[in-house]
Amino acid sequence: RVNGGVTVLPPYAESSGVKWYTGTASAIYQNLNYLSQYEPEYVLILSGDHIYKMDYSKMLDYHIEKESDVSISVIEVPWDEASRYGIMNTNEEMEIVEFEEKPQFPRSNLASMGIYIFNWAILKEYL
Repeated sequence: RVNGGVTVLPPYAESSGVKWYTGTASAIYQNLNYLSQYEPEYVLILSGDHIYKMDYSKMLDYHIEKESDVSISVIEVPWDEASRYGIMNTNEEMEIVEFEEKPQFPRSNLASMGIYIFNWAILKEYL
């Protein structure tokens, strides 16, 4: 493979033993060297335990159009179920201003889908 496609990066064994991922950020951090060899403009991050049927190019187009550093895909959930999810609170321009993990009294019903697009420069800087 020259370019494109999907690469699965499982936890790897170091001389000190296996280094397991402790979450999404940990998995990305442990594979920064792999990502760095490609110097991508954008990085799409998905949860490994979900099945998706989504055109990510539309999300990427929106991300570019809005000149965002980070984009997070959300879905409206029924209000009576919102306390079961990570909820994004947004302003009038749909910019995320707050994230609440399973809030007892949610102020929004926009649940994170665990789908992220980062500008590579921002991701490198903050990890």
